[in-house]
Amino acid sequence: MFFDEIQNVREFELVINSFRATHNVSIFLTGSNSKILSGELATHLSGRTISFRIMPFNFAEFVKLKEQDGHVRQRNELLDEYLKWGGLPLVCKARDEASKEVLLSNIYDSVVLKDIIMRNRITSPVALEKVLEYLIANSSTTISGNKGENL
Repeated sequence: MFFDEIQNVREFELVINSFRATHNVSIFLTGSNSKILSGELATHLSGRTISFRIMPFNFAEFVKLKEQDGHVRQRNELLDEYLKWGGLPLVCKARDEASKEVLLSNIYDSVVLKDIIMRNRITSPVALEKVLEYLIANSSTTISGNKGENL
């Protein structure tokens, strides 16, 4: 049985444990929420879990993917593309920049904003978005969470 984004269902752990107890099936849970990624899930499911964390491609993996797809380019061109778009597999496979922009925007909206807002019960999503925009725009600056201090 496959369940995607199961963390959005209240008390899903009870249902999953019920399936495990009454059916002889393998159960796969996927999600992007921090609850799925944390040790909380294993606790709720009585420790009967195996976690697989899927990460973006590193640069070497990105280069291999591009070579397999028949792209013959200089490494500095590939590095520019990797730095601009990142290593998320779906984005790497997109053929044009417009598709990549849509994918990244959707990932940002669904994973970053919704997961953070839902998980932490953020009361002002607009304020969170402004903080994130500031952090992204100033990613090369050391920023302190203390009152008015930038290092």
